[in-house]
Amino acid sequence: MNWFRIPKESSLKPQKGKYYWHWKEDLSKEGKEQCVYCTININSFGGIRNFHVEHYRPKAEDKFPALKHEYSNLFFACSICNGFKGDDWPSDPSERLDNVSYPDPSIIDYSIFLYQNANYLVESKTVSGKYIIQKLFLNRPQLILERKSSQLHETLQNEYKKLIVILHRIQESDPTNPLIIGYIQAVETITLLIREKYINPYKESEIKR
Repeated sequence: MNWFRIPKESSLKPQKGKYYWHWKEDLSKEGKEQCVYCTININSFGGIRNFHVEHYRPKAEDKFPALKHEYSNLFFACSICNGFKGDDWPSDPSERLDNVSYPDPSIIDYSIFLYQNANYLVESKTVSGKYIIQKLFLNRPQLILERKSSQLHETLQNEYKKLIVILHRIQESDPTNPLIIGYIQAVETITLLIREKYINPYKESEIKR
């Protein structure tokens, strides 16, 4: 899980356009192209079209309508988390995270109170964290599978890097040995296949559409 504080104080509000369409790309870049709540990346969730502009403080008429176009109140969120949150605003957040509320992602790094356990489930020891996990269903099956896949992806990348180092060392030990050359060629073919199918299976431009 890759939560981080979103530094709104250094963000520049777009000078034109509408929040619900024109500003989404800006919010995506600001949020590192991932959901502010569940952290799923656009590469893993069908591209930017499956993400919404999230009003941290709800824009509903009985909530905070004056903040509808306030850039500091807007974040990048997946359609599922945004749908579950809706206009929910149980109370203003507490600095101690001891009440039912949504801490401000521009003030606090969510990784401070949310964490992933050994079974890929998100947990929290705080009242605010437990509420968010339950309300936004941060342990829905899709996210658990994504966390497992993400860890596998990271493991494959690390092992791939180790293998490349080993290949170079073998090649340096006896660069003209036909057996070593054949072995290296075979391993390079396998690693290329792994890289294309499991590490970087899609072009970035294809994923983000």
